[in-house]
Amino acid sequence: DQLGSKNQNVKAERKAKVSFEQGGMLGVQFEEEIASFADDGQGDKVQAVAQALSDCPKLTIVDGSDRTPMTMTGLSFPNLGDQTLAFRATARAEGVDVVLDVVFVAVGHNIVSFTAAGLQPMSGTDLEAVARTGMSKVAVAAKS
Repeated sequence: DQLGSKNQNVKAERKAKVSFEQGGMLGVQFEEEIASFADDGQGDKVQAVAQALSDCPKLTIVDGSDRTPMTMTGLSFPNLGDQTLAFRATARAEGVDVVLDVVFVAVGHNIVSFTAAGLQPMSGTDLEAVARTGMSKVAVAAKS
């Protein structure tokens, strides 16, 4: 919702999100979100996120007295727009390992994110297919 570089928070003018589930609670939960900003060149924001993850690949999520350590590693992924970032976040919550595969794609004044979360990662082939389909729908919407 807010992505900024150089200590600037820039709020999206519009955003939309859709979620899917496969396999129930123990399966994969998938989410696609698109955020539209006033200006083009959203690749700089995606690059800033990539740099932050490179500089600090480990973090701890704090919720009251609960602490969840998380580690991020880069994923090999094709470029689907002006700039693409893909990474895997692994966390251990309440004794259970959780995997989140995240792809950010900057295209024009939009940033599109694809997130797959579950006990096992979504296959790279499936994640790429879903992301390509999502980006083709963004391209069609941009033309209308």
